[in-house]
Amino acid sequence: VVFIAVGALVNVINMTINKTMERNALPYYRLAGIACLVSRAGFLASWLRSGKARDFSRRQALWVGLRGLFGGSFTFICQLLAQSVGTPLGDIGALFSVNVVIAAALGALFLGEPLARVHVAGIVLAVAGAMLISQPSFLFGAPSGARGEGHSMLWLGYLLALMSAVFMALNLICARMLKGASVRMLTLSTLLQRGVGLLALDPLRLVDDHSFGGAWETRPFASAAWLALLTVSLLTSMLASNAGSRACPAAVSSVVFNGVNMSSGYLVQSLLFGTVPGPLTATGAVLMLGAAAAIAMANRLQERRQPQLSNADDCEEAPASGQGEREEAPGP
Repeated sequence: VVFIAVGALVNVINMTINKTMERNALPYYRLAGIACLVSRAGFLASWLRSGKARDFSRRQALWVGLRGLFGGSFTFICQLLAQSVGTPLGDIGALFSVNVVIAAALGALFLGEPLARVHVAGIVLAVAGAMLISQPSFLFGAPSGARGEGHSMLWLGYLLALMSAVFMALNLICARMLKGASVRMLTLSTLLQRGVGLLALDPLRLVDDHSFGGAWETRPFASAAWLALLTVSLLTSMLASNAGSRACPAAVSSVVFNGVNMSSGYLVQSLLFGTVPGPLTATGAVLMLGAAAAIAMANRLQERRQPQLSNADDCEEAPASGQGEREEAPGP
C-alpha cells in the first residue's frame, strides 16, 4: 500500500514539475523524454543479462508493447496535454479515476466478464461525478468570466483527462492478457514509448516547448539538475507502482492510487496554484472515488468466488466418478 501511495504521489509531483518548468521557460517535454530514454538503456542492459530474455515470445512482445503504449505513453501524455490547456490537477486525477469503471465495462464487452449490479452502480456514479467536475455548459450554463481563451479550452482538457482514463483501462485489459512477463521488460517498454512520445510532442506542434539548445547554453547547471530530478521522479513513480501492484491486491491498489492521486492533486492546485475546488467539483470527486472503490471491490469479490466455485465443481465431480467406477467393477 505504501508503494502504491508513493507512486501516485510522485505522479502528481511529475505533473507539478511540468508546470513549474514551463513557468521557468525550461523544455520539460524534451528533457523528460531524454530522461526516459536514458533510464531505458539501463533496464535494457539488465534485461538482456537475465535469463528471461531468451524466453520472450512474440505474443508477450505484442501485449508488452500495447501496455507500454497505452499505460506508459498515451495515459501520461494525455494528462500532460490536459494540464497544458489549463485543467486543474485535481480534476485530472478525479476524471482519471474512472479508468477502473471503464476497464470493467470493456472486460464485460470483450472478455465476457460478468457485470454485476455493483458495476452498474459504479458506472452511474462515475458519469454523475464526471458531470459535476467538468460542469458542461449545456447542464450548468456558462460560468462567469468564461469568455477567455483558457476557459474555452477547458472542455478539451477534460476530454483529454477522460482519454487518459480510457488508455489506462486498455492498459489494464492488456495486463489481464499478459502473464509471466518480466517487470523489467514492462518498465523497458514503458520508458521507451513514453520517451519517444514526449520527444515527438513539440515537432508535431501538440505543445510549445521551450528552446532546448537555449536552455543548455544559458542555464546548463539548472538544466542538468532538472534532468536529474525528472529521471529520479519518473523512475520512482514507475518502480513504486510496479512493486506495490505485485504485493497488493488489485482492488486495494486501484483505490489507494486513485485516492492519493486525486487528493494530492487537489492539495497541490490549492496550495501552489491558487485553484480551490468548489462544492460541485468536490462532490464529483467523491462520487468518482466511490465509483472506483465500488468497481474494485466488486472485482475483488468475483475473484474470491471463482476459486470457491471451481472447488465446489471438483467436489461434485469426484463422487460421481467414484460411483461410476464402483458400478463398472466386475463382480466375483
